[in-house]
This record gives sequence, C-alpha cells and structure tokens, in this order.
Amino acid sequence: MPERTRLPWRRAPLAILALAVLAPDADAHLPALRGRLIELVQQSDVIVAAKVKQTQPAGEPVSTTTIAVERVLRGHTAGPTLSFRGAIHVAPGARYVFFLRHSGAVVECVQPSGVVFPAPPQDDAVYRATIVAIGEALQADDPSRELKLRAALVPALSAGAAALRYNAALELASMSAHGPPLGDDERARLARLLADPHVDPALRPLLVPLISAPRNTSMETKEPIGDRLEKEGRGG
Repeated sequence: MPERTRLPWRRAPLAILALAVLAPDADAHLPALRGRLIELVQQSDVIVAAKVKQTQPAGEPVSTTTIAVERVLRGHTAGPTLSFRGAIHVAPGARYVFFLRHSGAVVECVQPSGVVFPAPPQDDAVYRATIVAIGEALQADDPSRELKLRAALVPALSAGAAALRYNAALELASMSAHGPPLGDDERARLARLLADPHVDPALRPLLVPLISAPRNTSMETKEPIGDRLEKEGRGG
C-alpha cells in the first residue's frame, strides 16, 4: 500500500492527530502521522541547538537558513555559524534543534516542512539525552533494537519541550501499532505518567490506548523491558 501523505503535527487539530495515529490502514482518507525522531536521528550526522540568524529563499520550497550554533548535540561543526538548505520554515531570532547532514560541501536539513523542534536552552540536556539514546538503540541488533528504542523514547514523554514529548508519543504509538505490544513495566511507567495531573493533555489520546491494548502472551517481548536489557548487559 503506498505511503499516505503526512501532515505537520503542529498544524493539525488534536482529534485528527490522535485518529491519524491510531486509525487502521483501511481508513485511507486519514493521514498517517508518526513521530520523526528516530528517522531524523538516523539520517543526521550533525544535530545542533541554534538560533536562526536569517533565512533566504533558494527556489520554492527550499530556503537557505543561517544559524548561530549554541550547543552541538551530535557530531561536529566547523564553526559557530553555518548555513544549510532545506524545506523547513523557521523564524529569525528563534531557537530550535536542527537535524543536519553533509552532502558533499553542502549542509542539508533533513527535517521536512512543518517538523520543527523549538528549544530554549533549558531543554538542551533532554534533547541530547534522547538523541544519544536513540542513536545507541539504532546500533543494536534485532530484536533488542525496538526494545531499546522504546526505552529511549519513554523519558522524553516528560520533557519540558512540547515538540519533543509529542513526537516521542507519536513514535511509541506507531511502534506499538505495528510491532510487539508493550511489556508490563512499560505499561506501568506510562500509567504513572498519565496519573500525573500535570501531564501534557495532548499525550493522553496517544498513550491511553497503549496501556489498554491486549497483551500478547505468546510473544517473547512479554518479558519486561528492564529485565531484558539488564540480561543483555550481563551478556545472557
């Protein structure tokens, strides 16, 4: 089945976002939304928190954006200022996390239009921790890769950065819909999160179905993720 059009999460009403993530494939009229964190980390060789200095059109829909790098979250930069090409639209003077890759002498932004990650300085640490954890999980062999990816995403659900926690929830919803069900400890962590009256209400439509989904006791992943990762760390 061909991939359906994705809409920027921040421009879609919450009800549509929830339906889009949880709807079955038969509902072809609904856009298939999912988080971008894993894909963006996988495609990037440089990830930075930076303030936008200026943007210039470079042929629709591409623009050239110049940024002042304030924190390198992954990889290396040649200096405190760099320019990149991409379809992303950002506001001059605002601060974001940018996912970049080198294509020869050109730096490209791998984020599609509408997928932005605003990042005040106090959010840098949680962005970096999530990016590092996702990167390490992507290096793991199956079947532990998906378990480690989910473990990397769960802490981001409590992040102060709204875009980060929402994309993490989208990722978890998509992974659970198309992969092994959550283990008992994962369900317990999500239940504790949702019990907090201060939790982002935008996460509830995405996370509640994960907790209430039937357990598949025939699958090896029924073992709690914490126990499995601890065993792997001991080599058996």
